[in-house]
Amino acid sequence: MDENKELLTPDTDTENTENTEITDSAAEAAEPSFAEAEMAAEKAAAEADGDSPVLEEIPLVPGKSKVLQRTIVISAAIVICAVLFAVICRLFLFNGVVNTNLFGSKAETSWHYSAPVQTGMTATADEPQTADYYFVFEPDDTLKIQIGSFEYFGNYTLRRLTDDDVTDSEDGKANVGKAVVDIENTNSIDGVYYYDVSGNVFTGKTMKLTNIYSEEMAFEFDDKAASPIEIKREGEFNKDDNAVGSWTNKNEMASQTLTFNGDGTYNITTKTANSKQVENGLYSCDDGKVTLSSFYLETRSQSFKYTVDGEKLTIIQEFVMPAADGATPTTVEQPIEYTKD
Repeated sequence: MDENKELLTPDTDTENTENTEITDSAAEAAEPSFAEAEMAAEKAAAEADGDSPVLEEIPLVPGKSKVLQRTIVISAAIVICAVLFAVICRLFLFNGVVNTNLFGSKAETSWHYSAPVQTGMTATADEPQTADYYFVFEPDDTLKIQIGSFEYFGNYTLRRLTDDDVTDSEDGKANVGKAVVDIENTNSIDGVYYYDVSGNVFTGKTMKLTNIYSEEMAFEFDDKAASPIEIKREGEFNKDDNAVGSWTNKNEMASQTLTFNGDGTYNITTKTANSKQVENGLYSCDDGKVTLSSFYLETRSQSFKYTVDGEKLTIIQEFVMPAADGATPTTVEQPIEYTKD
């Protein structure tokens, strides 16, 4: 037993020593430092006097906050003034053929031109008629001329007059470098023109185009915007489901696409190498005939015989051939075949 007691004694002493060290460390950790004791004493004294302990706040610097706010307000005011100045410049100071947006990019611009009715129309001496032409300059350099329910497409270029433009004109040499608009492929007023734009969005704008070769070839426009054309339908709409869709006829010179929509509207798009024309209107089918109604100065309608055979649509045009010596005129039929797209 004594031997066993001697063997166990060192371990027990070691364990007691470790426990003593842990206890001493915990006591040291639990013992408050001098600073903590001082703060506790002050807190106790304040509570004894009936006062609550107050934490010291970090003082704000009002001067720096006001400077920051003032800087933000000034910056916002500068931005607003810059935007307003840009808007005023666009509305009042910019006078060109094509309007621009706040970023300087081209914007769709419409000009209105009135012209007397040509020979052959229904105008009378008592009621002279004029045709309204709307020239719409698109941002992609396309020029659309709208007349009633017809649209003619061409191109335009804004550039400076060059020596090549006035090789045959001595007077034109003085205008080299002047701003011009070059209009092509419209089959109407193709040519190179000087332009003069005046007015603003509030008073109304006007534009005058003058051909560089002839001052007599001039056109005066206002900024009236095009309005949708309303075509009056005569009778009820009859639809032929076999005819609804797009049909195209092509040859070496041109292509023509005829589209019948399910809502009773139609359009005919005719394209050549350098031009495009679109006719819009209403249609109705009845007893093997299709009636197309479009608008120029007034609503006008034409009827054609037609047949649909699978993927083929045939429109039959009739021409009256005059006969000599008072004989009865003869009618000639010309079929035009379209293939379904």
